[in-house]
Amino acid sequence: MKMTIREAEQRTGLDRATIRFYEKEGLISPGRQDNGYRDYGDGEITSLLRIKLLRELGVSLEEIRALQQGEQALPVTLEHRMAALEQEIADAGAARETCRAIRDEGVDYGSLDPEKYLNRENAPVFRDAPAPVLCPWRRLFARLLDMELYQLVWIALLSLGFHINMAERNALLWWLDSVICLVFMIMVEPILLSRWGTTPGKALFGLRVEKAEGGRLTYGEGNARTMSMVWKGLAWNIPIYTLFRLVKCYDVYCKRGALPWDEAQDLVVEAKPKSSLRNAAFVAATAEVLALSVLVSFAGAFPPHRDGLTPAEFAENYNFLAEYYGSPTYILEQDGSWTALETRGGAYVIQLPGMERQPLTWETDSQGNLTAVTASWNWDGTAFAEWPGLDMQMMALAFAAGEGNWFAYWSKLELMDTVAHADVFSSLSRTDQGIRLDWDTRLEGDVIVGDYFAVGEEDAVCSGRITFTIRRA
Repeated sequence: MKMTIREAEQRTGLDRATIRFYEKEGLISPGRQDNGYRDYGDGEITSLLRIKLLRELGVSLEEIRALQQGEQALPVTLEHRMAALEQEIADAGAARETCRAIRDEGVDYGSLDPEKYLNRENAPVFRDAPAPVLCPWRRLFARLLDMELYQLVWIALLSLGFHINMAERNALLWWLDSVICLVFMIMVEPILLSRWGTTPGKALFGLRVEKAEGGRLTYGEGNARTMSMVWKGLAWNIPIYTLFRLVKCYDVYCKRGALPWDEAQDLVVEAKPKSSLRNAAFVAATAEVLALSVLVSFAGAFPPHRDGLTPAEFAENYNFLAEYYGSPTYILEQDGSWTALETRGGAYVIQLPGMERQPLTWETDSQGNLTAVTASWNWDGTAFAEWPGLDMQMMALAFAAGEGNWFAYWSKLELMDTVAHADVFSSLSRTDQGIRLDWDTRLEGDVIVGDYFAVGEEDAVCSGRITFTIRRA
């Protein structure tokens, strides 16, 4: 006979949540109808009644599971339970006699002599202490937020201090960056723990690290804890191995209630109650840190001179941007001429043939600030010419920096896309962000235009000229 969970409740006297809990624990296995509803047969009802009876007798779920799986005999289980009940009866009798003795003595709480009644024979051993709060995910996310903050500081140093293009760093350099951030953590986190007992990430999740006997850690204790965490927990961010260590630590934490770096020094991590508000704050803080990292990376590309440029300052801006976005083979002199860099880092730089850079010409206002810059490239009697798109982008940004303050430069970054999306070896005029860009291309001979180059058809000789002008709109 099949029945629904409502009928099973009526037959057994157990509520729906309890029945489903037993199913989740694997103590019963009801069938399923086509519509997904559970079917409780006579076997499931009998099992539920047996579980109910044994639970009323105080038999644990683990023992009931062992009985179902044939790992333990029912008489043995009942014998153990009877022995436990007899001990409970004896303890209750002793406690009753002690209560009677204290009552008959007629003392109140203020005059009670505890030593007279403590340490009696067979007195139960108890420990009133809160169970350790296991919060592995809160601890992990707190650690991740702390690491993001250290990474933000490192990115700011590289981008704003050394003007390194973070977008050009490869996987190995990013791993080295993460290792350096761990070194920062080893130096800084002990200071935070010794002064406040927490870190920004831990404070956000209501976590605090203290000694078991109370009190904050010393710097040395905090340093030893962080070092152990970096080795045994994060494994210095070594790919794959780090994931293995995190899973291992999760397993240890759930079984023992402490992580190796806390257990070794007898430290405890206090945790405030869970809060959806804290979770929302973590999401917001993480998004803000990531956004700041991106903004700082962009800000590192800002040229040194802004808000009105002399020709010399324009040249410095161009050289800065050319170095930031690539490895230039030419530098721009203050008089507008070009100097080829024969070597770069000790290695010979191959110069593509044919393209000849002409000195820049410029126009200035009465105060000596640039109002227009013109660049040109010629090639004559050669079979190959490369489109100077990157040079044009860098010149446009170098000029744009002079057309506003630091904040106004953010919008000027769109000029790179304006130049990059134009057809190569074309002639047109664009106005964007208050700046007018004009370029004119003249090609002579039978020319084939590729993605970024022009070549003479069947190696025929071709020539041409590109003129690029930047001016205030």
